[in-house]
Amino acid sequence: MKHQVFEFRRDDGIAVWNDWRTRNPGSLPDLSGANLRQANLDGANLCGANLSGANLSGANLSRTEFGTDLSGANLTGTSIYGIAAWDVKPTAGTQQKNLIITPPGQTVIAVDNIKVAQFIYLLLIELFCCHTTGSRFG
Repeated sequence: MKHQVFEFRRDDGIAVWNDWRTRNPGSLPDLSGANLRQANLDGANLCGANLSGANLSGANLSRTEFGTDLSGANLTGTSIYGIAAWDVKPTAGTQQKNLIITPPGQTVIAVDNIKVAQFIYLLLIELFCCHTTGSRFG
């Protein structure tokens, strides 16, 4: 499919981004090398986006949908609470330090690997469900 151009400004908001993604389902955004430092991308649909070499340090990626190239990206100090990161492609050059997997207002739990982060998040959800409902499967 022909790549379509979308000029996203931070003040547009994630709703504008996600609306564009919905209207252009075959589009694969190229955000390689983008400076998204401390951006609020909470709930963004980044599936298929190229984020190689992007600076996402300190960004809020909570509840973000991933399935993306993260080779050489900087994820240091990002909030990744509740992300869907099944098909992410980090490499040895991807900086993954202090990835925060807890929601704001709770004791911070941070790890240094995005795939491990999702696994631990799922374990915490299972523990929370069992603890509050008394059921193994929530």
